[in-house]
Amino acid sequence: MTTRTVPGTVRPWVSGYRILLALSAYAAVGWDISHQLLLSGVDPVDALSYFTMLTNLFGATVLLWCAVPVGSLRRDRFRGAAVVYLVVTGVVFATLMGGGQGLEHVNPWSNAVLHQIMPVALLLDWLINPPAERIPARRALWWLAFPVLYVAWTLVRGQLVDWYPYLFLDPRGPDGFAPVVQNIAGMTVAVTVLIMAVSWIGNLRRAASYKTSSGS
Repeated sequence: MTTRTVPGTVRPWVSGYRILLALSAYAAVGWDISHQLLLSGVDPVDALSYFTMLTNLFGATVLLWCAVPVGSLRRDRFRGAAVVYLVVTGVVFATLMGGGQGLEHVNPWSNAVLHQIMPVALLLDWLINPPAERIPARRALWWLAFPVLYVAWTLVRGQLVDWYPYLFLDPRGPDGFAPVVQNIAGMTVAVTVLIMAVSWIGNLRRAASYKTSSGS
């Protein structure tokens, strides 16, 4: 007899840790934003203009959606996008931002949740619970849309309000836009490679999972 897990089903323990992660991310984002607004007097739009905040809010929302026991297979497309965005968040934090050097004033707990725990957890979730549908490369490339829009928004708004959330996107240095364009080009290539890797690994793990669950 052949048995197979119904695509889209979620085991109770998986739902449990996804809900816990999502609530932790919401709490960490809320803590950081309230700290910026109440103690530092930061503009509310500035507080929400960090890639870290947006990707963690997106990732938390996707986790809650994916915690539902049965649902649309298409949610895995959004989960794959969340994996890419959170991994980018973690890698940029660890490399371009020096792992948080100069951010000693930031709450250690929220910092760990947003920059370390969520990126690692989303990636592990993708490996342990592969997507229920195959995700073609051409469809996965749509995941690049949000980072592109984010960079465009950051540069346009930065010109209007004279503020940029990240130094590597700030053209106000002596070399102007040249290093920013180089950074954007490099990150675009890196994110594209990451997208291809995440979709390929997801499809590979999906095939292996179905092969394992289909026995006689």
